[in-house]
Amino acid sequence: MLHIHVHRHATTSGPELVFVHVNIRSLADKLDDLLDVHRDLAIDILFLGETWHDADSVSFSRLRADGYQVVERPRPRVRDDLSTNYGGVAVVAVSGVRLRRLDGGIQCESCELLCVRVTSASSSSVAVVVYRTGPVTSAFFTELSDVLDRVSTFNYPILVVGDVNIRLDRPDDSASRQFTDTLAAHGLACRVTVATHDQGGLQPSPVYTTRTSRPWRHLDADEFRAALMSSSLCHPDAWTDLDSDALVRLYDAETTAILDRFVPARTVTCRRRPSDPWFDQECRLAKRRVRQLERVARSADVISSAVAEWTAERRAYSALLCRKREAFWTSKVESERSSPRQLWRSIDALMGRGRVPLSEAIGAAEFHRYFDAKVADVRALTDNAPPPSFFSAPSCCTFVNFRSLTVDDVAAAIRLLPGKQCASDPIPTSLLKDCADVIAPFLVELYNKSLQTGSVPALFKTAYITPLLRKSDLDSADVRSYRPISNLPVLSKLLERLVATASGSSRSGETSA
Repeated sequence: MLHIHVHRHATTSGPELVFVHVNIRSLADKLDDLLDVHRDLAIDILFLGETWHDADSVSFSRLRADGYQVVERPRPRVRDDLSTNYGGVAVVAVSGVRLRRLDGGIQCESCELLCVRVTSASSSSVAVVVYRTGPVTSAFFTELSDVLDRVSTFNYPILVVGDVNIRLDRPDDSASRQFTDTLAAHGLACRVTVATHDQGGLQPSPVYTTRTSRPWRHLDADEFRAALMSSSLCHPDAWTDLDSDALVRLYDAETTAILDRFVPARTVTCRRRPSDPWFDQECRLAKRRVRQLERVARSADVISSAVAEWTAERRAYSALLCRKREAFWTSKVESERSSPRQLWRSIDALMGRGRVPLSEAIGAAEFHRYFDAKVADVRALTDNAPPPSFFSAPSCCTFVNFRSLTVDDVAAAIRLLPGKQCASDPIPTSLLKDCADVIAPFLVELYNKSLQTGSVPALFKTAYITPLLRKSDLDSADVRSYRPISNLPVLSKLLERLVATASGSSRSGETSA
């Protein structure tokens, strides 16, 4: 393992990025161990050699689903079978660090090679990851020189990392001299001065996240229900003369005021330290024991017995993690066997097919501009299109009005809602279901006025936009890789369901549409 530190900013007073190269020899077998080391050392960028992966690697899918940036290059297969695909290189970065593959006609047949641009905040660097094995040939130095010629055109610092299998500790070796001469010809120098398996160096400051939420577990449902019954939402005299827009504003204001009394919103700052769901207190104690024995082994004068004890404890810790992981997923599959939808979600999470998090390199303003421009382009393309054509409905089909909704209609529709909500909803859907009988009369008034006037309240048309990556292997720092998903408030979705009820039940001599 090799550590490299690069400053995030131009000044030396800021935090540092920690780069680490690991010849992993099968990422699939060591992914959990690698993530364990990554969390301990607060590594920002991992360069991996001998990943033994294919293009559809589950390990990299899991990393992407967990928010990591991944650029990888598998070794091309000689034959299409299920044997291990040896070789392979990759770069993995934490969220907030942007990776972009650099191709530019770079071809290399004497080794496996991957070029990426690493960007953090306003600073960038170019990393060349190399894995070379077998006899050293002149073609390797020719191709390496060509690669360095190309990346030198970028006005960024250049890092060459990897496993070239050349004994640089032997300065008289011809391959060693030729390698260092090739680096020197491009203004580069070998910075490895210790054995590459040694660990050391500074760690960057921990990353903290801030979020605002309500402590829902502290909310007493009976108290909320009582407060709701005493509010203006349960007194028709306060809202019979209001239109549908005013009723929606009243609903939001009253429910928010009640929640502010019982569970006021608070801002929480916490350290971002992802952990596996099966990593419990027993695993923490075992990990602590391994680290203690490691320190003893490294500081002991006679290391034979200390190293043996450390090695035995490390193997026991690895076996414990395997047992915990297996027990967790076995229990989860058994408990979700009766719910296929939830079971497939869990399997997708295990296989790394979950939703890839949004890149921190893009802000809301960039997404807003991009999506606005995309809509404007579509309108511009269809600006001169002919007006749409309509077909006349049969004479027997007429629409006069919607049937008025009842309290039972609304209460039943609330109880059938799925257990999810939008970020703009003042109360969670589960709480709305618990209070369906209390709030239903107010909502009947709201929905019937909307149906009578043929208008949707303005707040019901305000969506919470979530950008989702179209494919997991796309550049998550590029706005063009995303599609917008609009989430409407729960009451807005409930109106859509009730429109079907109010129109479908009014067919007695008339057909509503």
